[in-house]
Amino acid sequence: RGPIVTIGRSIGAASAVHVAANSAKDGLPAVAGLVVDSGLMSITELPMVSSIVMMLGPAGAQLLQNSPDPMNTLAKCKLANIPALVLHGERDEIVPVKQAHDCANALPHPRKRKLIFPTASHNDVLIVAGREWSDAVSQLLRGCLGEDVGTAPPPASAPAPSEDDLRAMSIKELKALCASRGVSTAGCSEKIDLVNALLGKKPL
Repeated sequence: RGPIVTIGRSIGAASAVHVAANSAKDGLPAVAGLVVDSGLMSITELPMVSSIVMMLGPAGAQLLQNSPDPMNTLAKCKLANIPALVLHGERDEIVPVKQAHDCANALPHPRKRKLIFPTASHNDVLIVAGREWSDAVSQLLRGCLGEDVGTAPPPASAPAPSEDDLRAMSIKELKALCASRGVSTAGCSEKIDLVNALLGKKPL
């Protein structure tokens, strides 16, 4: 059996960090690496939670201020002394990018890396920066396997989405993909215009 690497996305990061922090304890197997993708570190610091609580008035604000985070994920990061990768979108509208910075700062292992994608939000990281995401995760995995990450061959290019794939995407996803590929959206007033722009077709 090879090395175990835990990966958690969004609220799933709490589980991944918990397992990593308790690596080789209480009968759990040793964990060789950790990937935190758009990870939630503190529920009490989420904008949506603050908005709901503020509806309760001053009492709600006081309640939020005095409430400990139920999962205590950020504190557990300090116990996860293994190679780690933190991935996050700069424009994340659900889990603020500050939580990625806090996570990376708390992780103690010298082999840690933080990668922030400037144009990505919470649910489109793989669409906006799929190649960078895959390369970073692959590099961590190779390191956990003991390979020389400095001399490893570059991964093959990911296949471009087909026309059917593009048509199935939302307008927001198409615009994000255009931005990541440097494709101009000037004159694209309809969804089909964005699809054609990504396919390199001339506008009708």
